[in-house]
Amino acid sequence: MEKVTIKDIAREAGVSIATVSNVINNKANRVSERKKREIRELMEKYHYAPNLNARSLVAQESKMIGILYYSIKEEIDFGDPFIADLMTGLEFEAKQQGTFILFHGFNELKDIDLLQRNWNFDGFIIIGAFENIITELVKKIKKPMIFIDSYYNLPIEREQILFVNNDDRKLSYEATKFLLNHGHRKIAFFSPKFSLNDDGVVPQRYLGYIDALNEFGVKLDEKLLFSEEKLALFVEEEKKYTASVINSDYLAAQYLYKLRERKQAFKSLVSFDNNLFSQLLDPSLSTVDLRQKEKGRLAVNLINEMLQKQTSERERNIMVEGEFINRDSVLERIEKNDESIK
Repeated sequence: MEKVTIKDIAREAGVSIATVSNVINNKANRVSERKKREIRELMEKYHYAPNLNARSLVAQESKMIGILYYSIKEEIDFGDPFIADLMTGLEFEAKQQGTFILFHGFNELKDIDLLQRNWNFDGFIIIGAFENIITELVKKIKKPMIFIDSYYNLPIEREQILFVNNDDRKLSYEATKFLLNHGHRKIAFFSPKFSLNDDGVVPQRYLGYIDALNEFGVKLDEKLLFSEEKLALFVEEEKKYTASVINSDYLAAQYLYKLRERKQAFKSLVSFDNNLFSQLLDPSLSTVDLRQKEKGRLAVNLINEMLQKQTSERERNIMVEGEFINRDSVLERIEKNDESIK
């Protein structure tokens, strides 16, 4: 059987080629539901799929969104459920909208030039970029952009650039305060390596941690700050703290595994993400639900609205509400006579 074309579908359905095209692109507002169903059934019957390359040339659109994940590491850890949850939201909504996504991790800006030379993206969703990186991306990319988990305090004159975040500072403050309200005063902070010069998610959570300590009159002890590269040290020095704020469920799982390996009892902890396995660990994690899947779905919706020029006046910064989920990983602190652990 010869390859079926859009012209064949239109002829058998008794409509114009433009009508079939509008149904394919979800723009057939004036076509009856019965006729839409008939056209889609014909497409399925003949295994018809639109030629995306041809459509890209004619319409100057590709239905492709680039997902750019910024990391200072050479290798992105796809085992981290944070990434999996976000990608689930992005992919699900893209499929619903008839859009395709291409994921690319980058730690050098030259990657962006190469991508734009080789692919015709309609827009980009960028995850975890720092302020200096965002500044360069705004210069390099002229297509619509949505930034997720990225903070930017400088003015942007261009439209079609939006930011989707949680209020990480506030959420970290609330999680740390929960530990303080349970009697803990020696609270460690365990996270990926960061600098306060990089206005990203981890620095925001660190500031929220300090806000809570200050409110309770607890002096910051920098010896209780541990980066993920020093997991072994974090575990070895567990007598110096009674609880910890851990920057992801994934890091919390690694910490708990290490404790079991050394046959040490767990210390109270709060973490971030509320991934599926946070409920399955022992103890189940008291964690901040960041609604990553929702952020992914929202970003795809927003970029498609911009591409279809349906966007009304919007705030540039869109906040997704997070929520602290209390489970079993925070214990009430019972004071002892040992001054070193008070």
